Amino acid sequence: MIFSITTTIANQLFLTRESSFTNYGNCNNQHIHSRQTKKEVEEVIASEGYRNTSEFFRDLVGDYLGERQERKLAVLLIEGLESGDAAPLTKADSEDIKKTVH
Repeated sequence: MIFSITTTIANQLFLTRESSFTNYGNCNNQHIHSRQTKKEVEEVIASEGYRNTSEFFRDLVGDYLGERQERKLAVLLIEGLESGDAAPLTKADSEDIKKTVH
């Protein structure tokens, strides 16, 4: 839930920034949306103890990357579970793993 809210805020800020560099038709609505998003981000920064916008976005990116890694791990775990019956790990398997890692 927090991820989706913060991702939405980041996307809105990115879109707002992008639109300021282009000359598309509906700039007034985008500008109003930009002010609302900026106000919300400022409220989060003030209420949650962030020192500045950069700190907030570093935290936001860190959260996103952590959740991304969790999704990747979940996919790998499911693939492992669906790959067939488990077999005992042999000494040869362990040696192969060590060679691959080094």
